[in-house]
Amino acid sequence: MLTAMDVEPRSFAPETIAFMELLARWSISEYERHQLAIALAKPAPNTAATCQPAGKADDSLLDTVRLTLMTQLTQDMRNPLTTITGMANMLSREIYGALTPKQREYADIVHTSSQYLLELANEVLELSSLDARMQPLQPASVDVDMIGQHVERMLAPLLEKKSQELRLTVEPGSRVWTLDRDVVRYLLYHLLFSIVQLSGEGGTLQVHSAERDSSLNISIKMTHPWLGDGIPSAVAELHQKLENTTQEMDLLTQLLARATGREERFPGSNTELHDFETKAEIMQSRETLALLLSRHLIERHGGDLSLQGTPEMGYRFMIVLPFLKGAVTA
Repeated sequence: MLTAMDVEPRSFAPETIAFMELLARWSISEYERHQLAIALAKPAPNTAATCQPAGKADDSLLDTVRLTLMTQLTQDMRNPLTTITGMANMLSREIYGALTPKQREYADIVHTSSQYLLELANEVLELSSLDARMQPLQPASVDVDMIGQHVERMLAPLLEKKSQELRLTVEPGSRVWTLDRDVVRYLLYHLLFSIVQLSGEGGTLQVHSAERDSSLNISIKMTHPWLGDGIPSAVAELHQKLENTTQEMDLLTQLLARATGREERFPGSNTELHDFETKAEIMQSRETLALLLSRHLIERHGGDLSLQGTPEMGYRFMIVLPFLKGAVTA
């Protein structure tokens, strides 16, 4: 938020307000870039590095350099995208003059597309910073309702595209618990993303949080006016398959091969991979990886993700996250 102050009331022209909005976007972009540079400058503790062979140490260093470079390139891409999004928004609002219907249509397309690219860039930056935060959990007093609203804003374009709604509820009483804020935010976003992306058009995704036995229970289910209640079957089947460790590793191997352009079989790959790779999990790699990441983040927090229900009555996800000790003031 950018605030302009004066000694007396003043009215601003629409062009001035639009310029201030663009200036605010630039300012927050530069602030986030500065914070990212500080985070990357901090050396990550690695007590096992001295015990690794030289080859493995070099590989680890190469991965670090590559990740840092990708992060900086993404940040450099994010800055002009912010500018394009702001300019396209001002054109769409006809601040600098009226547009023809075709010009307005093109301006809306540019604004929507640049906004989507900006969201992808933000997601890449968050994922790149996740590795540094994966070491110790950071206990803090977390308002789950606030995290839910943040995740809802991140998913808003996808929800609109799918004609879906996200309904967040918290059990009456305390809604602040001792958790790792970033882990909870990441796992909730990626789990909901995979559900929404693999669902059909329409419906309401219901997320309810409640305290049970020194832990936070988060229930997730989908309701649809004519398809009934429950998590989509595609999501339920994928979760059940990924509970098999062998299939999970085979799938990750195949997804890595596709991402790097090397789809040949790796030595020691399970023979069931041929059947597995023809399924939708390979074609929907981003949704599959989002579900995998959310599951591992839940486990990292010491929690559990379970699928409750039956095919006839419908399924729901239940996340159980134990509270942490030693909260840091939020």
